[in-house]
Amino acid sequence: MDYSADYGRLLTVMEEKATFAEQKDNNMKTMMKTFERFSQLIQNGVTRANPYLTFETVCRMLKVSPEALDELLLDELGMRGEQIIAASRKH
Repeated sequence: MDYSADYGRLLTVMEEKATFAEQKDNNMKTMMKTFERFSQLIQNGVTRANPYLTFETVCRMLKVSPEALDELLLDELGMRGEQIIAASRKH
């Protein structure tokens, strides 16, 4: 039985999965940096100082999609971006 063709396909799939995992890791690193920058804006009072600054505006400033950052914030903090901004304005 010739397994060389199967082995070749297996190597190709493994390479594709490794590339996908690397891209996913890079995307996560980028999102965590964005999370840190968002946190800095909140901690530095930027959103408190400007009552017209919305979550979408902050996302444009950070060059990230509101949906992606919102999902990360919800996963990490259990709150959405607008909720975090609203809470920062109460303090």
